[in-house]
Amino acid sequence: MTISLGSGQAGYGVHLDMMDQMAGQLHQVSTDLAGATSAYTAPVCYAKSDFGEFGVDDAWQAFDSAWAQEIALAQKAVDELVQQVTQTTANYRTAEANVASSVTGAVR
Repeated sequence: MTISLGSGQAGYGVHLDMMDQMAGQLHQVSTDLAGATSAYTAPVCYAKSDFGEFGVDDAWQAFDSAWAQEIALAQKAVDELVQQVTQTTANYRTAEANVASSVTGAVR
């Protein structure tokens, strides 16, 4: 879909097939993040004493918890982005079909 600004100058274009590809790639990112979330939330495989003294274990647990939350948040954000791109692409297709049908009806 490309809209010209007159005099044959291209002004605004939307490549719907590229938007579909982007949505697919973003979906793959979301799938990868879901896998990372599953792997990251696996049971702890270390003993508290492995980190020594001076609160290193507590610091690690705080970091570990925050990191797990951020992975889950990133996945949720990418999921929402996939939905938005998919919906926007559908909206462009609908608008293009409506314009094409209105022009076709006016020409007859």
